[in-house]
Amino acid sequence: MNIGFYNPYHRTTGGGELYLFLMMQIFSKKHTVFYYTDQPERVKEAEQRFSINLSKLTIVPPLFETGTFIEKAKETKKLDGMFWYSDGSIPMTFAKHNILVFQYPVPWVHRTPQISLKVKLFQRIIVNSHFTKSFIDNTFGVSAHVLYPSIQVSDYSSGMKQQTIVSVGRFTQGMNMKRQDILIDAFKTMVDAGLKGWKLIIIGGMLPEDQNFVDSLKKRIGVYPIELYTNSPRSFVLESLKHAPIYWHAAGYGVDENKHPELTEHFGISVVEAMASGCVPCVYNSGGPKEYVSEKEGYRWNSIGELTKQTTSLISDAIMRERMSAACSMKAAMFDRFSFEKSLREYIPWYE
Repeated sequence: MNIGFYNPYHRTTGGGELYLFLMMQIFSKKHTVFYYTDQPERVKEAEQRFSINLSKLTIVPPLFETGTFIEKAKETKKLDGMFWYSDGSIPMTFAKHNILVFQYPVPWVHRTPQISLKVKLFQRIIVNSHFTKSFIDNTFGVSAHVLYPSIQVSDYSSGMKQQTIVSVGRFTQGMNMKRQDILIDAFKTMVDAGLKGWKLIIIGGMLPEDQNFVDSLKKRIGVYPIELYTNSPRSFVLESLKHAPIYWHAAGYGVDENKHPELTEHFGISVVEAMASGCVPCVYNSGGPKEYVSEKEGYRWNSIGELTKQTTSLISDAIMRERMSAACSMKAAMFDRFSFEKSLREYIPWYE
């Protein structure tokens, strides 16, 4: 079978892109997979970043934004299946099977007769969390299928823990801000209150347009024991998580998730990666992380005061921290790649 994939907003290589590339790897085992992109270099980046094999992909220049209606119709009609990653737009596609994928809510879209008609062209709609599903279902009047993102569990391990707190996330001021500025302020507050011997490590991908934001974060850090790393190799990320007992995540902070759900964390694969490494997560209480971080594995906080209080509790109670760390490893195992492929196989009847 010929299966096509198109992601109109693929600019970096993060958790959302892992979701896309893992689907392509799975289908390329038995089918011919066409990846429509003008950034073929992202494929090699993804192979290195995510430890996946994408050698069987057929790279095709995209024509869905610039091509004529006839060109688009002709291209999609030759496909047995088409996976379209949507930013809210609903394309016209003539593949035999059409699958619409949403990785975040699109509250700016309003249901119209035309949109409702287009949505009916898609036999399947996939979302990355129940949080995203609740908004997509309401926006389009559908019942989307939740396919949780996954990790290669064997890539992660818990080593000798050091006095570090780690946070991993893109340095962006775009839609899904990770709020590293809030984390810096929180850690400075803890140091000012007497915390000694601990450091905060912030790691993230950076595009050229993010330079000013990164510079502002470095200035904000000042002389405090906070380290900031941009575009680090995967090996460094894994080692940092391996030796960190605590993980911080602040995406969605200050956002009303009912009014602007797109500005929250829609799933949070970095949190799962941290949990697989035995890090106890302290996550902002909104969006996707609420679905898998319970009081057994970590903390959900609503204010900077709660974050610092929870972290102080973890620092001072090693026995509790170790117990929660073990629970984190067990929870993260639920998001392995076998579970991802099994769920995809069950939802896509023509998988085989």
